[in-house]
Amino acid sequence: MPRNPKTEMLRVRLTTGERDAMEQLIVNRGKGETISRFIRDVVIGSYITRDGREPYLVSEQVHHKLEKLGVLLNRNPDRVAEECIEGICHMIENQDEDPLIVQEVKLRERYAKADSGEGKRKSKA
Repeated sequence: MPRNPKTEMLRVRLTTGERDAMEQLIVNRGKGETISRFIRDVVIGSYITRDGREPYLVSEQVHHKLEKLGVLLNRNPDRVAEECIEGICHMIENQDEDPLIVQEVKLRERYAKADSGEGKRKSKA
């Protein structure tokens, strides 16, 4: 059966405000961005927003990693993403230290091993 591009089009009704907001997001993405490319990215990827601020797009693979870290750290994926970015900035400013989020992951892993009997907690005297 031959494909007809017109039958594969997605039609969505938007309010003027929604349309204006979408167009602003497209403008913010840079020169040459199109509505079609923007919509495809939204459908394919995962959208993360925080407190109604401008959303940003991450790949599905990265979103799954954020969710996994969120479970480990007992945080929402958007908070994990924010802390990772803060951690990168911390690494740039303080090259001799791990970012706090990395320190927390290491501590949680160490305590999990100790609780499961794989390792022993070292206490400082």
